Amino acid sequence: MNINNKNEQSVLLWNSSCSVHYFKGEVVSEFQKAENEKLVLKFSEKLKSAFRKNNDNLQVNKELNTQFKQNIASLMANVFQFSENELAIINDNGFSSASKKFVAMARKFDSNITNEEIFQASRNLWIVNSLQVLLNKPVDVSDSLFAYSMLYPYTDNYIDSPDIDESEKHAFSKRFRLRLKGVILDPANPHEEQVFKLVELIESEWNRNEYPLVYESLLAIHDAQTRSIKLMSNCETPSKSELLDICIEKGGTSVLADGYLLNGTLTPEQEEFCFNFGVLLQFVDDIQDLQEDIADKLETIFTCAAKEGELSSYINRTIAFTHSVMNNASLFDDEIHEHFKSLVLKSVKVLIAESVGLNSKSLECHYVEEVEKQSGLSFNFIQKYRNKMSGNRVSIMRKLTPLINREIGVA
Repeated sequence: MNINNKNEQSVLLWNSSCSVHYFKGEVVSEFQKAENEKLVLKFSEKLKSAFRKNNDNLQVNKELNTQFKQNIASLMANVFQFSENELAIINDNGFSSASKKFVAMARKFDSNITNEEIFQASRNLWIVNSLQVLLNKPVDVSDSLFAYSMLYPYTDNYIDSPDIDESEKHAFSKRFRLRLKGVILDPANPHEEQVFKLVELIESEWNRNEYPLVYESLLAIHDAQTRSIKLMSNCETPSKSELLDICIEKGGTSVLADGYLLNGTLTPEQEEFCFNFGVLLQFVDDIQDLQEDIADKLETIFTCAAKEGELSSYINRTIAFTHSVMNNASLFDDEIHEHFKSLVLKSVKVLIAESVGLNSKSLECHYVEEVEKQSGLSFNFIQKYRNKMSGNRVSIMRKLTPLINREIGVA
């Protein structure tokens, strides 16, 4: 598994992606924006009110769930302009059932796990479920996919904790890598015991001798994160090329591991798609987290672009990169895949448009105005709505996450 080669190919694809204006779509009238904003507020308040009742009646809860699905579908169709075929990818393929199963598995594995940790882990599950649709596999949660989705909240939160000594973090990272390589170790503490149990779940499904690339992919994401931590902890600010390498390697190896844990083996075309799909998701995530990263003084290619007045070209390039990845995927060879492709492209533009509205001070006025014309919501509304949120997450779609979590049993 040549990760360096994959990095280089993704860098080439990024550098060749068009940086001119890439928001091309229908203009949404001010009247329609106002109507959409009423829908968002009405939906949010209705769901919060309904779930505050904490009703124990199974029939009532079933009716609430049905109402929820109908309302969220209406919201996504009317406000964000998703088509019936695009929404059917999620609604008709068992995403909700897989999420519920994942929550039950998480609580059984660790009775002390928090709702935030479950949500953190379930974000990877949704990526896995998307890959299952692409590979014509049933949408479900295997033990190994559950374990991988859980591993990185466990390891990331441990590494990021200010209450844990740096030497202990380095020792854990080294021992974790040995365990991923197949070395049997006695856990040094209760946290390490949980992490090693998750590795055992993967081993119970994928024989190391028969499926060596499964474990190579796990080592690849671990090494990518380790290199990222080392580089970001240096006194000198990383160069743009180094920041791009960090972003690409972390994102690409993350979803590459998903692919191998889902299928055991991948064709070169599938491997390339998984890697680049992970990269585009990392780009979008970094754009959404721009304000948070700037506040935390965390350097990414997008925080650097914002400082240098180049953010709009980097956003355009991200959208162009997304189009290249989705259009070049040889996996898309039937109608369902075409709908999934359009779902991804539309989702990326919706999420990035929100980020443009929230980072308007870092962008040219004419660029912000052009993107807002095509947004289903006014940027003034997005900014006000964000101010009502707890924490620093930026997306209105993320604002609705607590309500969505209720439906799948997280909160």
